[in-house]
Amino acid sequence: MLSYAASSHPDGLEWSIEQLTGETELLEQEGGLHGISGRIQEKCSILPDYGFKNSESVAGTSFAGISGAVMVLLICGGTCHVITRRKGKINE
Repeated sequence: MLSYAASSHPDGLEWSIEQLTGETELLEQEGGLHGISGRIQEKCSILPDYGFKNSESVAGTSFAGISGAVMVLLICGGTCHVITRRKGKINE
């Protein structure tokens, strides 16, 4: 729901790139590791540019935000669980 309130203006990184290059995004490099990584990312990305593939729907942005938040909560909760269990074993 909050994705509707997101700013269309560039963020800090995009702003600084625009100040240096005149564009909001860097030009893609065809060769080398950067090019290979870009091609892998194009084929494997689940939510490219925070949306569904080949869709301009705002629902993709909302889904990306919600699923990202859930993943962060699961990772943090799992990490806390592991740390708590290890700490309990050390104190025994």
